Amino acid sequence: MNEPALRVRAPSFSPRFTATTTLERRLSSTLWSWRGASWSGFIDFREPGIYMTHWGYGEWRLEGTTDRVVMLRNGYDPFQFELTFDDELLSFRCTRTNHSDRPVGDLLFDYATQAPPAPFWR
Repeated sequence: MNEPALRVRAPSFSPRFTATTTLERRLSSTLWSWRGASWSGFIDFREPGIYMTHWGYGEWRLEGTTDRVVMLRNGYDPFQFELTFDDELLSFRCTRTNHSDRPVGDLLFDYATQAPPAPFWR
């Protein structure tokens, strides 16, 4: 495929919104584990509204009326995941999905502070 066609199809990784809530600010620039029955890996929230995994990219947004729940929509397959974060914003669990797997995860690294979370791995 030629380069101009790739540029047209390539996603823009610019922030999708300005992070204003506690969770939006926490997720922006953090790396998380992703563990489930089907596969384990990582999820990297580099910008507000954008995430990367070892499979590809997707978009996320707050879901509902609480600032502890986000909805992920993959850009590379039809799956969506609703993640609910704990009160300390150090771990999450999947509460709703159209996938057969309901993953869980923990904060691994915060790029803004350049440090792993404390306490690490509850």
